[in-house]
Amino acid sequence: MNLTDLPEEILVIIIRKLNLKSVYNLYGTCNRLKYIISSHNVIKTASLALSTMATVQTLKLNFMKDISRHLLNLDLRGINDLNKTSLLIAVKRMKCLKSLDVSYTNITITDLIQVYKQCTTLKNIACNFVFSTKESISISPDDLIKSQDLFKNFDNIHFVGNAGNLLYSNLPLWILRKTNLRQLQLTVVEHDNTVYEQIEEVNLKVDFKFIKIYVLTEWKLITPSSGSCLPLPSVFTADNKYEFIAIDNFDNRAHIKVSPIFENYLDINFNQKSECVNDTKFLRYIFNGVVMLWNKYETVFDENFFKILKSNLVDLFPCCIKDDGVAVPEYFDKFIYELSPYKINTINPQSFTVDFKKKRICPPPIILNYDTVFSKKEKVHLTLVFHEFVNYSVVLLPSSLYLRKLTYLSLSGKVHYSGKFFNVLFTYCEHLETLTIEASVYAPCSSVLARNIPLSQSIKNLWLTDRRIDFTLLFSSLSQCSLLENIHVMDICKQSNDFHDLSTLFERCNGLYYLYILVTMSQSAKAKKIQLLRKLKERCNKNYLRVQLCTNDDNVCNYDPYVNVFALNPIKPPPLLYWVS
Repeated sequence: MNLTDLPEEILVIIIRKLNLKSVYNLYGTCNRLKYIISSHNVIKTASLALSTMATVQTLKLNFMKDISRHLLNLDLRGINDLNKTSLLIAVKRMKCLKSLDVSYTNITITDLIQVYKQCTTLKNIACNFVFSTKESISISPDDLIKSQDLFKNFDNIHFVGNAGNLLYSNLPLWILRKTNLRQLQLTVVEHDNTVYEQIEEVNLKVDFKFIKIYVLTEWKLITPSSGSCLPLPSVFTADNKYEFIAIDNFDNRAHIKVSPIFENYLDINFNQKSECVNDTKFLRYIFNGVVMLWNKYETVFDENFFKILKSNLVDLFPCCIKDDGVAVPEYFDKFIYELSPYKINTINPQSFTVDFKKKRICPPPIILNYDTVFSKKEKVHLTLVFHEFVNYSVVLLPSSLYLRKLTYLSLSGKVHYSGKFFNVLFTYCEHLETLTIEASVYAPCSSVLARNIPLSQSIKNLWLTDRRIDFTLLFSSLSQCSLLENIHVMDICKQSNDFHDLSTLFERCNGLYYLYILVTMSQSAKAKKIQLLRKLKERCNKNYLRVQLCTNDDNVCNYDPYVNVFALNPIKPPPLLYWVS
């Protein structure tokens, strides 16, 4: 039986489960599928973000034109070539659009004023807190008034920007003073950049039903650095009208403060200890964390509220595995296991009494077998942190059933990987899509990883931090992984390194939409390399592919959707768009 032989209602169910790229591929196969896809209410959400469709050229396709009139949600996050003109043309056709996400693009708030005139059905917006592409710190009074009139039409707003504008300034609150929002989200992803002049008015009274503030300026740090703890806007901490949960993530631990209504809630549901405080004046600073505030006069804290809250918080608190002989709770989706040789009895060195010359005997390897732990799980999202395993190696067993369940694996810490570790990993982890490795300075692993990664039939996202990476070997091997989509490779060695022709990688990995390379090289060499990469993109017709080349002197580590894929930091924003069902 062919796909087209199925009843239309079955085809609709199948189509709705596919991502946009797959729907687009179906659209071009036959007239029947093209008609169904273009029909009313079949495609309600179009997410171009984090895919090969993340280019302005997608908006010009007949496919997009046909589905536009029925779209409710449009996700354009991170589209590098998106501009006002193309966006205006696209949204003009979208007569039902409710939610639009243009964060991490070149679209400004001033552009959105014109966009809304073309699409007045919009109720939810996510955007950068930027008024102009120019580095001007002043905003005209006319643009300020127009911004107020724009944002009063929305139910949910998400601003992405720097600390100077979102936390230190009263400007966001001033332009939102006419709103009656259900939800405001502020995501702080950088310290500086353009900071606008503040509004002189002091007594700003703005009420929101729910507020979420993410501070991710230091997401790569474990402990706070000077100036990394940022103050919260005083309007949220000046009185006692909000119930709250505040989570700071440093020292690899969550530090939590809650209002009395949430006392013991996190301990009961997530085994997380929290400090109960009476009012928001205790929430003065935040480092690498999130603050959630609910207006106590507009929120009903009933059973349904806490049920939804639990589902929203579960990703912030991965289940910490304490005993590898006990199955994990079923309601957790993400897991972390911190291993220390002092806690594992099987690796204590044995003593030998001999009457001949003593030999050096290596400690026996550690076998990572968690079949019992994950016996009740169908999919496993696992983070392994190794503490002081310098003298030990870790081993994977081909017979371990949990390897077949892994979809995400993060490895970090001071550890040696056994000779066949990566061979087993890539051969038997049949569903492993995302792998992050931060190699120990004592045991580089990029070369052995490169030799084995072609064995993987499923890997899509790779994050590798190591020293003295052989880029030629690595990229040659990665070019054999045709499903790769997102690559971050960071050589943190201070000695100069280089990489050469990436044409094979670009040509073979058709799903690749993002490539980040961190390497030590001169600024002149970097400029030449960027020019060569730009020409290679044009030659390979990969306009959607975003390539970022940084040196160790650039010190660029801003949080963005491409980093978000790797879930390196438990404190991270959820999908930025407020989807409408």
